[in-house]
Amino acid sequence: METNREELIKQLKALDQQLEEIDKDTVKFSVDAGIIDRLGRELVGRQETAVAELVKNAYDADATEVVLTFKNTDLAGGSLTIEDNGHGMDRNAIKNGFMRLSSTSKIHNPVSPKFNRKRAGRKGIGRFATQRLGEKLIITTQTADSPTALRVVINWNDYNIDTDINLISNEISEVPKEKPHGTTLNIEPIREGWTYAEIQRVFRYVSDLLQPSYLSDRLKNSKIIFGVQDEDSFSVVCRKQINAEIEIINDIDKSFFDKSLAVFQGYIDDNWDGYCSVESKSLEIDSLDSLREISAGRDRKEVEKFKYVKNVHFKAYYYIYNRAEYYLHDGIGISSTELKKVNDFSKTSSGIRLYRNGFRVAPYGEAGDDWLGLDEKVNMASHSRRVPLSNRNLFGFVEIVDIEGSLFEETSSREGLLQNAAFEELVDFLAKSFESCRNIVESSIGFLEKKAKREQHKSEDKTQSDFETIEDFFNANEDTDKQNTSSQKEKAQQALENIKQTLNRELGETAMLRVLAGIGLSIGEFVHEIRQFNPIFQSEIAVLSKYADADTLKDSINGLSQNFEQFRTYAAYFDETIRNNLKRELVPIDIRIVVRDFLAIIKRTADKNQVNIETFFHGYDLFTCPMHPSEWSSILFNLYSNANKATIKARVSAKILIQVKEENSRIVFEFCDNGTGIEDIHKNKIFNAFFTTSTPAGRNASQNEELIGSGLGLKIVSDIIESYEGEIFVSNPPDGFKTCIRIELPKATDEQIKEQINDDLFSA
Repeated sequence: METNREELIKQLKALDQQLEEIDKDTVKFSVDAGIIDRLGRELVGRQETAVAELVKNAYDADATEVVLTFKNTDLAGGSLTIEDNGHGMDRNAIKNGFMRLSSTSKIHNPVSPKFNRKRAGRKGIGRFATQRLGEKLIITTQTADSPTALRVVINWNDYNIDTDINLISNEISEVPKEKPHGTTLNIEPIREGWTYAEIQRVFRYVSDLLQPSYLSDRLKNSKIIFGVQDEDSFSVVCRKQINAEIEIINDIDKSFFDKSLAVFQGYIDDNWDGYCSVESKSLEIDSLDSLREISAGRDRKEVEKFKYVKNVHFKAYYYIYNRAEYYLHDGIGISSTELKKVNDFSKTSSGIRLYRNGFRVAPYGEAGDDWLGLDEKVNMASHSRRVPLSNRNLFGFVEIVDIEGSLFEETSSREGLLQNAAFEELVDFLAKSFESCRNIVESSIGFLEKKAKREQHKSEDKTQSDFETIEDFFNANEDTDKQNTSSQKEKAQQALENIKQTLNRELGETAMLRVLAGIGLSIGEFVHEIRQFNPIFQSEIAVLSKYADADTLKDSINGLSQNFEQFRTYAAYFDETIRNNLKRELVPIDIRIVVRDFLAIIKRTADKNQVNIETFFHGYDLFTCPMHPSEWSSILFNLYSNANKATIKARVSAKILIQVKEENSRIVFEFCDNGTGIEDIHKNKIFNAFFTTSTPAGRNASQNEELIGSGLGLKIVSDIIESYEGEIFVSNPPDGFKTCIRIELPKATDEQIKEQINDDLFSA
């Protein structure tokens, strides 16, 4: 038999040579046996990816269970067995399917015959993962109809370079059946040793190969069966065997997901619109109240639809590891011990995993993989925030459905998706959504801590009362045993004075930090606004260079002069603000003057954007209580910026109304616009830190872009107003307007107003 085979091979070579002589003007491909090494060891880079490809093949074969057995694999030389109870293969399936390079059988038959499962593999090279794992592959397979099993022995070392692949054959024989149906792959000897941690990591990977059933019902309700984790349909068992001793590798119980601080969810619907929301009993966040629209565009003032991606769904469980007190609700929470276990688990198994058509795509969501840029994103708005956002804080899952593979195509190495426009849009949507969800959580924590702070103020009032009690005690005992108590009294009085000075100093430093934060936001707005002047300067300077005509040159120079003057005024305003910031003394603020100066700064921008601004001042001595001068730049810029974005989003001709009056010895300041308005459920939340309904900046945005619209603006404005015993709230807007922010501040006394007017006259 062997002689006949060798003779036939010689005849085949002779025929090839004759064909080459006849077809001198044509060439054809030939295949070197070394391609097997490239398809296996080089193309499949990691061990877990190789094992996952073989588990996928079992799923495609309608298996309900796969058993992985790592036998004596601590060092190279052991064996790995992968056994399934699928439909098995007959001789034709082995010859024209398994043994055919880049087989098209899964393309022609995209669903499995028994369970109607969507096939996981399509490229026809997944079987060469066995070459990556070991030197020899022994296949034992049987179908339900066959009386015997088939065994194929493939020695990968036979596939050497400089050898025609057609000259290499592999033994196939009939053997007794091992089970009713299914396939067993025995890979030996393995090329590399497997530590316990590596086996556990591989098992976690393949056990999570199918999409979690708690992510979405869309795949389960499809006519085609996609991969979804369900013990009744498909399970993976992993065993580590040393000689005769067998240990079952178990996955970690994920019931701790039920105790997460918050659940982030989001989707892009059939209309290409994106949304996200947060659910948290601990933080009193409702998913409907927290629903936010996510825009595809870079400009957060406009809401743009997504172009490439739709029917995307994500779900992520969020944790903060050093704040067990945040988790309490209805007397139930998570213990510090449980939280520590989750923290330890997060070191290897946190992150955002991606599932395409029900199957996990590596390496997204593995330890060290930061595909959404959550870990590398360092910016002023989030670097020191109480609510962190990194892969360690999230256990998340993303579902994409792309049956034809027209948008999301896996690379040949099974390591990630091709970096195309659809993938970039998906990443942008997810990054913005997680940032928005973080803002919602931080806003809610701020709101709850604000309530706690009010309780603290009551405690501070009690402290003040204690001070007074101590003083009364000293006064009441002034004449008692003067010689013995005078020294103690003096020391106690000095200690009391020290406490008061320390408290006042701390309060002053806190106020200055608030002022600095306000200035930072104002400068961010400033940097954002002056960008519009650059192209104007450049175009008009280009006119100067291009035209020699005197009239044209004169007009261009005039325009350039006006723009530079506007730029100078804009810069001077912030220069003055920063200089004022260096002064710590408080002065009564003439609202008419600060509004007038502010409108002079934004006039050109407002005219360009066709923003109609009306002002009404009812009275003359409209002086607030003594305040820091720079704080009003923060107040006015934040209110104007929010109104501007709201009117652009509403796509209306922008109108802004500023009204100032005196009521009951208080200065009332109202800022109204005709934008989108504020929903009732949000009216009590907009002054919380990081509360915003705007889409966060993209992951490649600058720090200034991230700062603006971060949800800090109104929080700082609120803190400024409340620090002067004022009030800020959403009031009923007048006719023709949708939003009215009302500020009430104590009015300066007549003596303070007179002194300030004299100071202004003297300075002038």
